[in-house]
Amino acid sequence: MFNFVTFGLPPFSLKAPIKVSGEYWGKTSGELEIILNDNELLCGVIDKAQFGKYGIIHSFQELYGAQSAGRLLSVFSRLFTAYLQVGGLLISCLTSVSTV
Repeated sequence: MFNFVTFGLPPFSLKAPIKVSGEYWGKTSGELEIILNDNELLCGVIDKAQFGKYGIIHSFQELYGAQSAGRLLSVFSRLFTAYLQVGGLLISCLTSVSTV
């Protein structure tokens, strides 16, 4: 995903805290911060904090400009839409099977 958006540009790296509590993952799980290195997600969870100030999108916009940040948002939008469509289809199929 990041390779597509940063094609021809230096790779993206980021280390930032997440908003999800450590109680869900465990304090020593390593999931309490997001680590992106050379366009690869090494550790962490992309949560709503990554779409706000000083998150992935903000940092990406500062480094690569508004057009690249817009492309990244478009990629995330398509990814999340596809996930919801597949997840919705699976849930509706499971509901149909369980009611029969």
